[in-house]
Amino acid sequence: MTNFITQKIPIKTNLLPLSSVSNKELKKPPTTKSVTSDSDIKLTAQNNLNRITSKQSELIQLLQRPEGMAISELMRLTKWQSHSIRGWISGTLRKKLSLVVIRFKSESGETCYRVESSIVASEF
Repeated sequence: MTNFITQKIPIKTNLLPLSSVSNKELKKPPTTKSVTSDSDIKLTAQNNLNRITSKQSELIQLLQRPEGMAISELMRLTKWQSHSIRGWISGTLRKKLSLVVIRFKSESGETCYRVESSIVASEF
């Protein structure tokens, strides 16, 4: 039979009971969204492009070529898996940087991506 050692753990007694805290204290203040114009959105997208990392800027330059870039080429260059590249394109390029990314199939049937450099996503 195994003997278990029991140890007393001190309990903090300076905590307030939940009943003494009101619901208003628990709720966060509401956030307000500001209305922005199209020109503000374009400036924001341009500012986002200016502060991206060097690896991202290299990939964006490659994706801005007229022929775009195949996902297998992106995987080879970045050492990322395909789902990571698709997530980067969706999250970073489309949402954070507001770029228009076009997905198409090459003549060999491989999935390719191209960034339209002159179009900002807010124009659609």
